[in-house]
Order: sequence, then C-alpha cells, then structure tokens
Amino acid sequence: MNTALLSARKRTGTGELRALTSMLGEPALAWQVAIAKKFGCERIICLCDAPIPEIIELQRKFEGQGGEFHAIRSSLQLVALLRSDDALLMIQDGLIVEPDLAKSVLVDDGKLRKAILTLEVGSELTEASPADFERIDATRCWAGIATMRAAHLQQLADLPSDGDVFSLSLRLALQSRTGMIPLHLDVEPEADWLLASDAASISLREKSLLDRALPAPRWTAPFPAIASKLVGMAAKQGYLNVAPASAVIAGILAIAAIAIVALGYAAIGLSVASLAALFGCFYINASLTKSAIWGEGQADVFHRYFRILLDSLAIISLVLALKFDPIALASLPIFTVGLFWLAERNASPRVAPFWNDRTLHLATLAICAAYGVLSEGLALLGLLALVQSLWRVTKASD
Repeated sequence: MNTALLSARKRTGTGELRALTSMLGEPALAWQVAIAKKFGCERIICLCDAPIPEIIELQRKFEGQGGEFHAIRSSLQLVALLRSDDALLMIQDGLIVEPDLAKSVLVDDGKLRKAILTLEVGSELTEASPADFERIDATRCWAGIATMRAAHLQQLADLPSDGDVFSLSLRLALQSRTGMIPLHLDVEPEADWLLASDAASISLREKSLLDRALPAPRWTAPFPAIASKLVGMAAKQGYLNVAPASAVIAGILAIAAIAIVALGYAAIGLSVASLAALFGCFYINASLTKSAIWGEGQADVFHRYFRILLDSLAIISLVLALKFDPIALASLPIFTVGLFWLAERNASPRVAPFWNDRTLHLATLAICAAYGVLSEGLALLGLLALVQSLWRVTKASD
C-alpha cells in the first residue's frame, strides 16, 4: 500500500500553522493530500499536536473517497501504523509542489521509485529555509520529498520520541542506502516548489497555477473573457466550488426566460436568457479550471451537453418571441443557432470564440426584439455565420 506521511506542526512567522496556510481557498495540507492521491497513496498519516477541525474535515473527505486517514501525535503511533511492505511518500510540512514535476522524477511505470529528492547547496530555497531543506552532505540538501520503504522507519521505535520525525526518517532512509535524485527547478523555483510560509510565495504560486489552468480569454468573445476573469477572482478567494450552483442558476434563468417571453415580454425574456448564458459560461470555465488545478471536475462531453441544453432553452425562447407569425419563422432560431455551432467549428482560433459567445448573441437579439426586428436580427447573424463557414471551407480547399 502507498502511504503518505504529512505534518501539521510547523508555524509561520505570524504563528499560524504552516499546513493551514491558504492557497486558492484551500490549506496547504489539502494540496499535499491531493498530491498524495496523484501518487496513488491510499492512506494518509498526518503528524499533528492535536486533531484540529481543519484536519478532521480533510480526514472525513479523504475517507469518504475510500482512503484511510490517521491523525497522530508521536513516532510510536507512526511505527504501529506502518507495514513493512508499504511504500512511504514523505512531504515536508507546508511544502506545496507542482505534481507533474514531482511525478516525472518519482513515478516509473506507474510505481513509486524509492528515492530522496535533493537540491544543490546554496540554491535559493535551501538558503531561505535551511531547517526545512536539511543538508545531506557537502553539495546536497533534501528537497522536501522522499519515497522509501516503510520498513526503514521501524527503527524510529528505538530513537528518542521527542526527535523530529521527518529528520530522523530522512537519516534512516539515507542509512538504508535509499537513492538520491537531483531536482532541477525552473528560473522561478518558488512557482513550482515552495513552502507555505509567507504571503508573497503563496501569491506567486497562485498566479502560476491560474495562468496554467484558466481558459485563455479571447476578447473577440467579450463575455466568456469576462467569465474567465471572474473565475480567476473566485479561485483566489476559494470559491471554485460554487461552479455547480452557477449551473443551476443558469438553468433556472433559462427556464424563467421562456416564461417571460411567453407572457409577451420578448426583450426582457431574451435579456434574462443572455444572463443565463453568462452563468453557464462561468460554470464551464470554473469547472475546467478546477479540473486543471485539482484533477477533478466534469468531462468535456458533459460541458458540451450542458451547452446544448442551454442553447435548446434559448431556441425555445426565440421561437416564442417570434410568435409563429408567419409559422415558418419558428424554424429560424434553430437554423441560426445551428449555424453558430458550424461557424465555431470552422472558424480560426481567434474568431471561433465569438460564435460561442451566446451571451452576446442573445443580448443583441434582445435589443432587436425591443425594436421589433428580431427576425431580421436572427437572419443577419445566421447569414454572417454561414459566410464565415463558407469562407473558411473555400480557403481550406484552395
């Protein structure tokens, strides 16, 4: 069994537990648990002075996913929990790392390699926190992550119980000739490998994560770009979990739009439909961002069906707004929205987002409805989408 050994004992300069330092609304310990899951760890052992509410909450969440979580206080408890054939992943208290970087050096053919990651003596990280990145020899320091056989730690029972468990475990691994792998970081190592010890480092890591995870805003589609910015702001405050709520709000607004249009208020109803599209766009962006950061979230196919659902509700609103006068016009919204999808697929990467900006389209059509030219607006937008598609197809054939 793969087991992760974590800790929630060390404190920041302000006296707070380093493991509870928040990044994107989640404590550093939660990020470590997520990393352990990516390494295939089925059990978490956390050293702490007391099982505080935040740790208990993480325990409930991890156990709810089928894993084991133990909050312990001493090395003797640790020895009692470990099995000799366990593979142990040890992560320094408050260390937040880029999972893909750590995985690239520690996982081979889906299995954990037994190794101690090292940094060069004199590097920025080791100079800033020498006590955390413990020196191994004249040229190397511990990088804060090690994987080893749990059997090595059975000797902790013979060592002083008041000693630093991580430091003693590192020494036991070295005595057992566990291999060492040098870790080569980028120009800004704190963006991928940092201790949650100060606000500046956390802010830099947040920016790095969001730059990678957020869908790139393209201002040819202004409302999805605005939604992307809002998702970034929500992520920094830890509100990405509201994504499902925004999907529900989008659905309620889309249905409300149909009712309002049916009552004879076409412009207002289509305005509400455009707002539903904005909430839907926020949901998709937030879900994709959460998936990129945490490895969780809905699959792309679900987002596609969600878009189809919102478009179908928008088509119903548009059909009702046309009042079936003449009845042939009832098919116009179907053709127009269908052409939007076709134009998005055939457009260049710069232009394609425009045809996906349903908030902009519905807001434009709401203005058209207010001036009594809704059918003309639909025909014009559909014609533009058709010209776009034909132009790209003709250009590709040439």
